[in-house]
This record gives sequence, structure tokens and C-alpha cells, in this order.
Amino acid sequence: MLTNSVDIIEQINTYTFDWNELVDDPEKIGKKDVGVIAQEVSGLWNFAVRNPAITKPISGVKEDYLKVEYHKFVPLLLSAVKELSQEVKKLKTNL
Repeated sequence: MLTNSVDIIEQINTYTFDWNELVDDPEKIGKKDVGVIAQEVSGLWNFAVRNPAITKPISGVKEDYLKVEYHKFVPLLLSAVKELSQEVKKLKTNL
């Protein structure tokens, strides 16, 4: 069972950003989106970050980049909801 999920989530910042040329789908280049920064997440919830080699389109050079796998946040979020639910139940009992 996961613990301290709410604490982990509270430390993860969210951002808006524009996709650059390294995105898998060229139609996304320059478009706005929302997300998290892989470097920040890797220190808090490393299950959601992987390190694939990406070939730069212009130079053809392969480089390592961190990539966030958002579906790996689901267990963390479920655990956080359960933690908060328990906290609400305790608070209701103390009323």
C-alpha cells in the first residue's frame, strides 16, 4: 500500500508549455499544453519517468531525455484520494 501520497502530490508542480520539435506528433509543435517537468517528478515519483533516447530531427544526434508517463500517476492519485477520504471521515467523527 502506498503512503504519503498526498504529500508527494503537493510537491509536484504543474505548468503550461509549448511543444517543441522533439514531440512524437509533428502537428503538436508550437501548440500549448499542460503538464509536469520530468526532472522534478523523477525525485518524487520516479515510477512515472523514463529515459528514452530521442533522435534530434535536425542534427540526427541521439540524446537522452526524460519523459513523463502520465498513466503511472493513477495509483498515486487513487492512494491520495483514499488518504483524504480517511481524513474527512476522522474530521466528521470529531464534529
